[in-house]
Amino acid sequence: MRIKLQKSNKIVPQGATVLDLRTNEKEGLQSLLSTLVKDFRFENFKTNVSKAKEEEIVVITNHPEAVLSVQAIAEGIAYARQLASLPPNLFSPVKLADKLKELIPLGIDVKILSAKDLKTIGMGALLAAGQGSINPPAVAILSWKGRKQTPPLALVGKGVSFDSGGICLKSPLHQRPMKMDKSAAGVIAGVMKTLALIQSPEPVIGVLGFLENMPDGGASRPGDVITTLSGQTVEIVDTDAEGRLLLADCMTYAIDTFSPSALIDLGTLTKEIFASLGTECAGLYTENKALEKTLLMASASSGERLWPLPMGPYFAKQIESEIADMQNSGIDGCGENGACAEFLKKFSQKIPWAHIDLSGASWNEKGPTGFGVHLLTHLTQTEWRFG
Repeated sequence: MRIKLQKSNKIVPQGATVLDLRTNEKEGLQSLLSTLVKDFRFENFKTNVSKAKEEEIVVITNHPEAVLSVQAIAEGIAYARQLASLPPNLFSPVKLADKLKELIPLGIDVKILSAKDLKTIGMGALLAAGQGSINPPAVAILSWKGRKQTPPLALVGKGVSFDSGGICLKSPLHQRPMKMDKSAAGVIAGVMKTLALIQSPEPVIGVLGFLENMPDGGASRPGDVITTLSGQTVEIVDTDAEGRLLLADCMTYAIDTFSPSALIDLGTLTKEIFASLGTECAGLYTENKALEKTLLMASASSGERLWPLPMGPYFAKQIESEIADMQNSGIDGCGENGACAEFLKKFSQKIPWAHIDLSGASWNEKGPTGFGVHLLTHLTQTEWRFG
């Protein structure tokens, strides 16, 4: 869609859609965003697809900068959806990481860590989660420096190019949408693109872990004990709980390398979130009240709903292990979402931290949603105090 900005409605091109923001700008901007993203279709691999004529939207406004910001958010959402839609046979973890280099011309620094680099660094959890695939893992670090000389906000995302469940194999029905298990990484890439387009003054770091979870003879098994980048050990009791292993090492890397002001991790991690919140809301876990308040304010302003959910001793008890520092899944099979949050908390190093479980919100029957791009962009443009 093409946007044309005007200050009056005196001259409007024939056939154009007109959106007048002068009376209710907030509602109008939300309507504009919905219009820009509603018709996303990923048809890159279809043959003989006819290109529809580009629609023109005339936006009448006294604040063109706000419209341009919404347009940038729409581009970020489209980018997140595109990455989530990429087929796993054509875009392995390494190819997904390399694809992000296309953001460099926008002013985003992109650094790729290969499997060899990850082994040298000591990302034992991430490597273990991906060792059943012939496609090696990779980590992409996206840096938007902004103008402010302040510690960056760190965003850490799960980018599983395909999740079979590993040795603990998913059913065929549940495997069908698993190319979109990289949705969280796509969201963070979309946020970074948006920040570059609006020339955000805030420094933000994105650490995106990419791997494929497959069940070959070299795959991790229930009963294995691995050592994470933090030095903590984990007993694997469920190979389908791979996302938190990936996030754990990426969190440690982000904190140790960039000393961020706060860290927010995102992933499609637990079926309990989907069962309880559906597709319109994501689960929020944090014990930092200032960060929780800031995220909920960004949620209300963006329209992307977060729902705070509990952590605490009951959930922490579920991940206790008799032979390692912790295990990677809850023992009770109930409250697994809270147990997952307690697992990730062990890698937050007590800095302001929040976990957002995007299961359900990341995709629906129409495909990937890009949920989180608007929310996190809004967060970065807000004066936050994380305590």
